[in-house]
Amino acid sequence: MQAWENPTLVKELQQFLRFVNFYHRFIQSYSAVTIPIIKLLRKDIRWLWGPEQAKSFKALKRAFTLALVLAYYDYIKKTVVKTNISN
Repeated sequence: MQAWENPTLVKELQQFLRFVNFYHRFIQSYSAVTIPIIKLLRKDIRWLWGPEQAKSFKALKRAFTLALVLAYYDYIKKTVVKTNISN
């Protein structure tokens, strides 16, 4: 994930966003973080990859290394399931 290069075309950005969007619920402030790069998908916006887009892209890639929820499941460790049955 960290090796993913900055996109240079709209198609490359769309590919990255499709991948990231699948995990969006695990990324804190996903909508706010993606705003600078989502703007590049608009038809009336000229492609300009600047520092703001690079920061957004880097933050999304970094989120995958920080999300503890995305760790591999360890079958050896004890598993506890807690639920809440209130309305």
